[in-house]
Amino acid sequence: MKKSLVVLLGLAVILSSCVIPEKYTLDITVDKQSTYSVTFKGTLLFLMALAEKEESGEISADTDNQIKNMFDDWVAAEPAISNYEYRQDGRAYLEYTTSVSDGSRLDLTNSFQMPLIISTDENGNVIIEETAVEDTDGMFEAFSNLGYSMDGTIRITSELPIIDASGLKVSRSILGLFGNYVINQKITSFPSEDIIITIGKQ
Repeated sequence: MKKSLVVLLGLAVILSSCVIPEKYTLDITVDKQSTYSVTFKGTLLFLMALAEKEESGEISADTDNQIKNMFDDWVAAEPAISNYEYRQDGRAYLEYTTSVSDGSRLDLTNSFQMPLIISTDENGNVIIEETAVEDTDGMFEAFSNLGYSMDGTIRITSELPIIDASGLKVSRSILGLFGNYVINQKITSFPSEDIIITIGKQ
């Protein structure tokens, strides 16, 4: 039976609806058995910082300390986090890797979620789905007006061929013809459309 991996990607990474990503890399690695893992490396911004900046023009030391304590408590309860550094002004740097359970929402940790649903269809295809994010209430524009910007990369590295890259560029990791298949997708805003990538044995 032909086996493939269909990956539908976007980017609204949310921590309990309180944190948004800033500068980061999200690595999705697929092996020859179509098993995969996800690694996040980058900074997260606590929305409380933006709220206070909007109200008073700056983030107070008291608010910053409260946010640091929230991050500290969260990290202490999450063994998957391998590296953590609080960087002031409501920002923290985090690194962690997690495996993905079939048929479930992609929870990088108990609190840190990506809106990606992973499942296997009747043909043995593994599907990761995420729909576009609509800024219906102007929230993302408001974030931008407060100085928020997103600088992310989703990188897919697969031992299996990428059958359909949904218009994205596919390269090889060695000499252009050999090695793993790689897609690097630059993310500078929340997704306005779905992206579907198919990976599998031809």
